[in-house]
Amino acid sequence: MNNIDLVGTWKYHVGYFECKLILNPDSTYKYQVVGDLTNRKSEGIWNLRNKELILNSFKQHPAKTIIKAKYNDSIRGVVFSIRTENGQPVSMPHIRIKNRLTEIDTLVENQCGYFKFENISNIQEFVISYVGLKDAIWNGKMNKNFFEIKMAEEIDNYIYQTNETWKIKDDKLYSPSSEKDNKYFNNKDRRNYYLKEKN
Repeated sequence: MNNIDLVGTWKYHVGYFECKLILNPDSTYKYQVVGDLTNRKSEGIWNLRNKELILNSFKQHPAKTIIKAKYNDSIRGVVFSIRTENGQPVSMPHIRIKNRLTEIDTLVENQCGYFKFENISNIQEFVISYVGLKDAIWNGKMNKNFFEIKMAEEIDNYIYQTNETWKIKDDKLYSPSSEKDNKYFNNKDRRNYYLKEKN
């Protein structure tokens, strides 16, 4: 089987789940597992090596909440700009701020994701949390007063693939997980491979 033969949509069903692998002519792919309240996916680059299909997803590691801190002499107090990975403002985060003199623990209502605290400075630490997002935790230099935060999703539905090897045999694809599924379902006769859809 060559690259041209592999291009197309491959499907496999396991339990209540449908698994779909789309191999594009430009060597990119889309992979999706759907079913039973689950929708997991990945995208990346595929290639053929020694009669095996190799998948490498564009994302290689789960995203982390990122904090960029700096000092801005035009700001009085401290300012937080809080957004999601996709750039959407986080509107009602729970913010806990602490310095040597005081501590603030509050749920802030703001639709633009921009939060200003004029009466606190030289903060020692803070924790910002929001349902469904990974906490932003700071414990660093006290001379920072502007924090740009991108909060990552807590539940990660991305499928990370690094040199993932799929076997090719008799016009069938065998993923690493599909080969193990028969043991899980205790059925040697069930189909445990991907078949290519006909155009």
